Amino acid sequence: MGLAGLLLGGFDAGATEPPRIAVFDFELADGGVSADPTGMTAMGAAMLQGRGPDQADRQRLTLVTGEFRRLVAEKGQQTLVDLTPMAGKLADAAPLHKCNGCGTDLAREAGADLAVFGRVKKLTPLLIHIDITVTDVAADRPVRTMSVDVNGDTDESWTRGVRWLFRNRFADPPLPLSP
Repeated sequence: MGLAGLLLGGFDAGATEPPRIAVFDFELADGGVSADPTGMTAMGAAMLQGRGPDQADRQRLTLVTGEFRRLVAEKGQQTLVDLTPMAGKLADAAPLHKCNGCGTDLAREAGADLAVFGRVKKLTPLLIHIDITVTDVAADRPVRTMSVDVNGDTDESWTRGVRWLFRNRFADPPLPLSP
């Protein structure tokens, strides 16, 4: 059974170890009204792009990254790769969703078979879009993409969204892979 089969939940008894997975820090995507809690027009919000995540956003990004890693570890179908030794390289490459695929190269360098990239986008002050892409590092191609919209810009809503994605799109039910 190949890497794809292991990702989809089938564990090969003859395999020596589960695939190694790098779960990168979730990032806040530009756009929407993420920097605009006042209901400013789209043009006004666009002027604020690039301001970056505020303190609450940074804390929530850390929270949902940690939650996704915890869920992967508890499920036990993949082995988490420690990305701490690459902190400097990750900081230099950030944001990974704008680095033209360098995240896959970083995952390869870390010894991962799979890479998870999470991104959060605030569509309105209360509508949050979360998307996650799982990439097969050796093939350098996505094997699974998933997204969810949640209402509420709170720790609970962000965490609930990530848990739903993990349970319903990442872990179960298995999704078909492209050839």
